[in-house]
Amino acid sequence: MMPQEEYDGAPEGGVPLAAAVEALRIELTQAFAAGKGKSLRFVPAPVELTLQVAMTTAGSVKAGVRWWLISAGGEASRQSVATQTVKLTLDPRLFDADDNPVDLLVEADESLPDSRTDDIPLGAHN
Repeated sequence: MMPQEEYDGAPEGGVPLAAAVEALRIELTQAFAAGKGKSLRFVPAPVELTLQVAMTTAGSVKAGVRWWLISAGGEASRQSVATQTVKLTLDPRLFDADDNPVDLLVEADESLPDSRTDDIPLGAHN
């Protein structure tokens, strides 16, 4: 994710909604990899997120509207900001290099599928 100072026009403490969803994708991928070989694993189901978001509009017409994930104490300054509660339902799927869906429940003797997550270190932990 980008450092806060690079979020052009973000309210204080705001993170672009797309960056927040991408961070969740990385965390879920790491959790999936960490479960390999464990006797108890989870089959993915729809992920429901309820988020407090701010819609900002800048002074010029070109700037348009942007959505930001905000912290409970986040404040917006010098912008027109409307906060909304948004519920997203995401259905996690893994795809191989040929864009074919792959079963996410990997058996202990199987290797991880050749997926398009090669830019995400599957064994990495924060």
